[in-house]
Amino acid sequence: MNADQQQPPRSQLESLPSSVATLTLLPYAQSSELLIFRAVCQTAYAFVHGHSLTLGAAVAAGGDAGDAVASSSNATGAADNSTRTAAAAAGGVDAGDAVASSSNANAYRNDLDEATSEEETNILWRRTLSVDFGFMSEEEEKELGQYNADNEFAQTSAEFRELVEGRRKYRRMFLRTFRHRPTRTSDNDDSTERSFVETGEVFTASTPFTSWKHWTKLHKQFQKCAAHVDATTGSSSDLCGPYYLRGAALWQKIENWCDDQGSFGLRMKNTLVPGRALDVASLIGDDDDDPDPRDFFYSTLQALWSFYGGQKRPTGPADFAMGILGGYCAYDILCCSRLIGIDEIIAQRRGMAGGLGTMLPFAHNVTGQTQKVIVVVRHLGRAFVAVANSLMPCDVLEWLDAYATRLERGVYEIGELVPQHPQQAPFDTRSILLYPTIADTMGRTSRAVTNGIEVIASGVDAVERQGMFIYSIRIRILTPGEGGYMSPSQRGFTTCQLRSRHWIISQGNGREPEHVRGDGVVGMYPLLKEGGYDLYEGRTAATVQEVETDCEGKFAYQSMTEASEEGTLGGSIQFVPGSLANPTGQEFDVRVAPFPLGEERILF
Repeated sequence: MNADQQQPPRSQLESLPSSVATLTLLPYAQSSELLIFRAVCQTAYAFVHGHSLTLGAAVAAGGDAGDAVASSSNATGAADNSTRTAAAAAGGVDAGDAVASSSNANAYRNDLDEATSEEETNILWRRTLSVDFGFMSEEEEKELGQYNADNEFAQTSAEFRELVEGRRKYRRMFLRTFRHRPTRTSDNDDSTERSFVETGEVFTASTPFTSWKHWTKLHKQFQKCAAHVDATTGSSSDLCGPYYLRGAALWQKIENWCDDQGSFGLRMKNTLVPGRALDVASLIGDDDDDPDPRDFFYSTLQALWSFYGGQKRPTGPADFAMGILGGYCAYDILCCSRLIGIDEIIAQRRGMAGGLGTMLPFAHNVTGQTQKVIVVVRHLGRAFVAVANSLMPCDVLEWLDAYATRLERGVYEIGELVPQHPQQAPFDTRSILLYPTIADTMGRTSRAVTNGIEVIASGVDAVERQGMFIYSIRIRILTPGEGGYMSPSQRGFTTCQLRSRHWIISQGNGREPEHVRGDGVVGMYPLLKEGGYDLYEGRTAATVQEVETDCEGKFAYQSMTEASEEGTLGGSIQFVPGSLANPTGQEFDVRVAPFPLGEERILF
């Protein structure tokens, strides 16, 4: 034992026998050594008490007898094979590979329940889960205090505080693991194209030993599949259990969202590439890099890509708006971001370098209209995300988890990237829109209702244009049954047409707000009616012409303004009852509640 290693406090091991082996050797033993130690001790116990027990059953006493190898028919013969048997169990041997005498094993179990402590077993195997698969040990959980490096930011963002807490939450889930699947492939060459691991395989084990056993089996299969992919080097990567659990949680949110979106969700789900077991350090590491298989950078990507390996390349115009990271549009900016496939990343990685360390292309704008690349940066041993040279304050798992949570909560909705004349666009523009909806709880969206007319406003940072902000205004007449609805007789009109706008742009810091007035909105003058609108266009309100009738849903448009850390945009829109050509009453204002123009902490 290394003299520099600190001995764990005795209180943690009070339930164990007070011996030199327990207090000094076991806390630093490898998992395979623990199995050997337990097997030999339990075989000796069985021999002393007159049980004819194989060593395989002794190993299995901590979990399931079917998962151990019975090496002989009596205790003496079993002891001679202790090392081989324990190593087989440590490797996660399948249930069909082990046979033990059920009557002897049952008798031994009854005696063992009385003679040993369940707490002893749990302490040992929880510690082993911490050492082998990165879960939180009892010492770490007791010492867990307030936020450390993330303290300052966590106080300013509830969303990020939730992400930080997730780091601890998944490290505490030492009983959560993956069900054993006898065959796992990495080539996806079967008809079902199953991922290496699937979100539905997660379950809660009954004991720490059972959890460790399943993680060990998964690790063994990972090494086999990863070595098959890169046969020249094999695989030395270890699994980080908390990363796999967080990966399962975020991908399950995305799967559930897709399942709830009908045909669009099915199309989106079909763009995902099945996950693979990859030794990421060997495949994408720098030539002069000596990758540590426990490096957070590599193990994070390894866990993420075991479920899904990005999205498929678009095969035609119908796929250009199917980027799962959503998009936005204003003037000459048209963006929809797709997760880049694993094989593309590996190919593009060769020769890439960045000032912050290893950089990987992770997502990009698939429309080709404007340049936007999202990269994963190896920085301080973690896989941070950078969007347009802005380093996010979270790693790639936390970043994608934040996005999946927004989808799950309805913060983003499906709509037309190009809301006006989508049929004239060069491709199908139905996509995920990154303008927050009223489901947003972070204060990024405003809603106001005037005379039964609803206006929802929000925006997104235009990362393609530094210092600019794209905002979206959605307008409609509420329909019966909705809060704030007014009948035509109550509001005094059946239809109304937009005439002009008055924006009030506040920059904060005590500066005078800016007032902007003008006809229409980006050259459009929609005529609203319950359930939809007719679209009119013109240079001024006096020259409008009808260009499209019976459009369904809300009228939406996007524009752009300067971003401001403390700034807001609000004001009013002027409507005429009836129509501009045939007014049936006096012009009235419809309020647009202020919404923030500041940059988001987490960009997509």
